Amino acid sequence: MLIIITLTLVVILFIICIYLWVTSRRKKKTPIVSNERLETKTTNVDKGRTMRIGNLIDAWYFGSLGSKERKKEFHIMQNESGKESFGSYLRLDSSLKTQLSKSTRAELVKRADEFWAVYDYSNVLKCLHVFGPTLRAQMFAFAKLHRPELLDPVPYDCIIHYRIGDFLKLGQLIDPKSVVEACVQLRPRYIGVMDGGMSFNTDEDIRKSSNEVKQSLKDMLKNSLPDAKVEDCEAGDPDRDFFKCALAPLLVTAGGSFAICAAIASKGKVRTPACVNTNNCKVSSRPQEIRKGWTTFAYSNYEHN
Repeated sequence: MLIIITLTLVVILFIICIYLWVTSRRKKKTPIVSNERLETKTTNVDKGRTMRIGNLIDAWYFGSLGSKERKKEFHIMQNESGKESFGSYLRLDSSLKTQLSKSTRAELVKRADEFWAVYDYSNVLKCLHVFGPTLRAQMFAFAKLHRPELLDPVPYDCIIHYRIGDFLKLGQLIDPKSVVEACVQLRPRYIGVMDGGMSFNTDEDIRKSSNEVKQSLKDMLKNSLPDAKVEDCEAGDPDRDFFKCALAPLLVTAGGSFAICAAIASKGKVRTPACVNTNNCKVSSRPQEIRKGWTTFAYSNYEHN
């Protein structure tokens, strides 16, 4: 009996030793992740970085309608966007085709294959009644799931999105006086000025000139609306800036896909420039109503010395 008990204890001790040895080997093979690396992953700076958000939205919607060119562009830009951004959340959805007649969809797909469709108001007019609510629904679904703070009330009653930077460099900048005149018609009391294009294909001289133009815009706003508060919008990531513009009660913009897509998502009063092509505002067209509350405004081109 004593022999059996002794042998049992020996076997148990042997098993324990084997277990401890295997465990120690596994620990040696497991890489140690420092708290610093974990912190970096948690506070990913790319969280709200949708790559070229206006173009990506264009590619998402018209790619969903069937444009092969926009599908290609969508996948490229989505792969370059932050993993937790609005751009990475969007998915091509062929069911959007059913929202439009076959003839309208075919015409839009043809135009989208040729160039970015949102730059042309005639394209926007054909699909705004479904494009706007669909985009807005995607924005709210994303925010509720990932970034609810994006749905916080916008502090300004009016946001001006004024693309300077690269537009100034390319000689296709809208005169700030025209933007101010469009804003004055809305009689806002608290205006946030958001610049665009400052970091895209620019240099130090262009950025300096852009800041001077923006300051001129703010000075004109203060002179034209002496009772209104005018300030720069707090800098944010592309997603946050886009949500602010789209959710603002009043939105006034210059050119660019960011501005036009924000206008498409907006349910407030909107003023955008009466350009033939909002990617290049050198050529203007007659002002028109895009929807109730959204009209385009006449403008002059800025002469950069």
